[in-house]
Amino acid sequence: MGLALWVVVGMAFIAPIAVLGLRDVELENNVGDWLEPNNLQARKFRWLEKQFPHEDAVLASWDDSQIGDPRLEEFAEKLQGKADSNGRRRGGLPFISKVRTPLELLDRMEQNDVTRDESLERLSGVLISAGKLRLVLSETGKHREKAARAKIAEWAKSELGLEVEVLDKIQDKLLTDTEDATDEEKLEEVLASQHDLRVSWPGMKPGIPETIAFQDAILDLRFEDTEGDQPTEPIVEDAFFYPGAPVAVVIYINEAGMADKGETIRSIRAAAEEVGIAPETLHLSGGAVAASALNQAVIKSSWNTNFPLWMLHQRSVMILSGLVGLLLTFYMMRSFRLGLMVLAVSYLTPLVTVALVPITGGSMNMVLIVMPSLLLMLTISGSIHVGNYWKHAAARDMRTAVVEAVEMARKPCMLASFTTIIGLLSLATSHLTPVRDFGLYSAAGMLISLVMVLYALPSLLQLWPPKQPKVEETEHLYWRNLADWITEHSTIVTCVFLVACVATTSGLAYFRTETKVIKYFPETSRVYQDYAFLENNLSGVVPVQIVAKFADVKRGGPNFAERAQLVRDLQAKISQLSDVSGTMSLADFLPTPEPLPEDASRLARLREQTAARAMETRVKEDKNHQAQTLLVVAEEKTDFSEPGDELWKITAQVAVLTDVDYGDLMAQMDQISAEALRLEPTAGHVVTGMVPLFLETQQEVLNSLITSFGLAFAMIGCVLMVVLRHPLAGFFAMLPNVLPIGMVFGMISWFRIPVDIGTMITASVALGIAVDGTVHLLTWFRTGIFDNLTRKQSIAQALEHCGPAMFQTSIVTSLGLIVLYPAELLLISRFGWLMASLIGMALVADVILLPALLAGPLGTFIERQVRKSMPTIVRAEPAPASTSSVSLKPHISPTRASISQHRD
Repeated sequence: MGLALWVVVGMAFIAPIAVLGLRDVELENNVGDWLEPNNLQARKFRWLEKQFPHEDAVLASWDDSQIGDPRLEEFAEKLQGKADSNGRRRGGLPFISKVRTPLELLDRMEQNDVTRDESLERLSGVLISAGKLRLVLSETGKHREKAARAKIAEWAKSELGLEVEVLDKIQDKLLTDTEDATDEEKLEEVLASQHDLRVSWPGMKPGIPETIAFQDAILDLRFEDTEGDQPTEPIVEDAFFYPGAPVAVVIYINEAGMADKGETIRSIRAAAEEVGIAPETLHLSGGAVAASALNQAVIKSSWNTNFPLWMLHQRSVMILSGLVGLLLTFYMMRSFRLGLMVLAVSYLTPLVTVALVPITGGSMNMVLIVMPSLLLMLTISGSIHVGNYWKHAAARDMRTAVVEAVEMARKPCMLASFTTIIGLLSLATSHLTPVRDFGLYSAAGMLISLVMVLYALPSLLQLWPPKQPKVEETEHLYWRNLADWITEHSTIVTCVFLVACVATTSGLAYFRTETKVIKYFPETSRVYQDYAFLENNLSGVVPVQIVAKFADVKRGGPNFAERAQLVRDLQAKISQLSDVSGTMSLADFLPTPEPLPEDASRLARLREQTAARAMETRVKEDKNHQAQTLLVVAEEKTDFSEPGDELWKITAQVAVLTDVDYGDLMAQMDQISAEALRLEPTAGHVVTGMVPLFLETQQEVLNSLITSFGLAFAMIGCVLMVVLRHPLAGFFAMLPNVLPIGMVFGMISWFRIPVDIGTMITASVALGIAVDGTVHLLTWFRTGIFDNLTRKQSIAQALEHCGPAMFQTSIVTSLGLIVLYPAELLLISRFGWLMASLIGMALVADVILLPALLAGPLGTFIERQVRKSMPTIVRAEPAPASTSSVSLKPHISPTRASISQHRD
């Protein structure tokens, strides 16, 4: 009684301290920090950030934005402030360092003698949309416009296989209305504004073969002639692109803004509304936007004030998960007092574990956020086992019930927790920081859970025992009947299970991973819709940086203009890739000189060299020039550059919502860069950016899944081999734990559901959990054999005793986790229903397949090993339960009456 009291006092002391510790928990979801520092792509990205001035950027656009929209400059001024007489900006947001608008960049290009048309084309697909394809209808088309719309859409689908959207004309706000322009430029804009319809389709881009074919073919599209043999007039007279709508601004966020991303994004939205941009029409993208949305989604999964308390599935899926566990525990235990005890120790486990995160210098993330629910369910599971052991013992003698329950539970619970910890610690081998943190903190939580189950719960039972259960409450004859049926049909059961396993696991051929953060949000979410608008109407939202290197330019080689042309040629080839919406480099801000003829005079070449040096001096010495962020000279030796190397940065905008193969895209960019620079011996290149990081993270998810699961399988298999004292017995005992995982992952692969950083951890975790039921069942089976029962009787005894607890724990755990499904963040939602599926399938394997295996080869190995270890007197005559003693043996056996009823 004294030890139990001290344990309860300790619980009461720790609980408030843990609650106070939760105040220091921080949330951090920076995808750029997922990879280890020594990873090659991570090192390239850090090198890029060190060489070039780096600030996180937000891309902002709105539905009716155009190149001549006055709100562009008003919005920029609201964000960055207005320059005073000294050139210092005042009155802007404290989170914003600068804003770049299309007009500003166009002006800079034109100051360097780049024509208006060329400037618009260079910004197309970056900050200015290439626009929809504009159609000029013929008189016939105008007269029958409604029919023309339908005809164009039907023809495009049937003849070209394109899902074309036919749109109204756009009312252009002419750029030349507010700026000096030549008569030719004014005429061109007026002509561009004179169109009748616009068309668009997914993946449309000027200059690619698909678009060119459409432009050529639509000029021959005609209505069917129903009145005579004369051919009708073409419906469309002209089809052309003209950039200018929509457009975007780039907002650069300083350190203060990155420290509070949520407030920064809210301030940007408020500033947009103040200049007349409707909130529902504003679209934002960028790392800070995704990180802010991710943090908000994680917080909302715990507590979303946008919904009333009675809508708990929307208010807090985490609390709902715990509530479901609470209600099911009360129902399963059939005792209010015992249910309260189970919940007390179960809730204390995740509380203490989460409090350890800030103490150890860690932070919560979108993977760790599911840890409390998982630990809660696992602790409830172990507590239900102990509760059932107590009920079995208390039905016979209340005075020794707690001691006997702990004795029965200690070895199987310790072994089950040990295997679960192995599964969790296997995740620590991952090179992904969130996965590694989840494995380490969850393993620590399992140790806390074991202490709660074997010490805290028995202490509560000792101090506040529930009423004595009736003997009939502990008898479950239907489980014995199930065991008898499985034993009699063991071969059929095993074959059916294996056939089902082969059918489902064949789906692993379609297995794929996903690490794009935006794909963790449902398509109906605000952030996903914003990204979709920008990609469909403006540009790709994820950058790839190609850095062209020129070794020590002071020692010779191509002059500045020639280097700019090499970069321009490389940039043009990158832009031709169908998955690249547009590119930008310093070469965009420089004029394109006319190449000298081969027979040019020496004086002409000297003038060219002089002009190139003057351009280089002007560009590099102008602190306000765009060159400051697009061209640098390396100052120190690194893995990717030498001192004196001139580095030109090309940024290519790539889509993130499409199914583009980033591996192929990076290989194409690398090959194009090598070919474009191969004739210049001093040149080299580096491909980096967020897309290579996504690709590397995606591969690391797959590697982590294979490595962690393989390690967990090997270590848990070795444990079972040692416990069962036979290698083949250990192998067969692993089948009910491994096959369910292969079946569930095979099924999700059949349905083309990708595995993300949250769902990949479920395999190793589920393997450790599944062994729990296997260990308990094998423990009681060995006990039956040791008590000189037949194999059939031992299977019946094991399933009668363990079946109810296994069923209860699986139901509580799986239902408690599946209620995470409504979470907005798909990572949490998928984790919940996938873990529930794995636990449910593991239950089926443990109560159906494992008894069938025990009736076959697995039971043969175990029976032979146990009978060899039995004393001669025990082999000759069944021993009373009180004198039986073997490893992992429960201390209560079924009555002789129940045994005699099931002897062969």
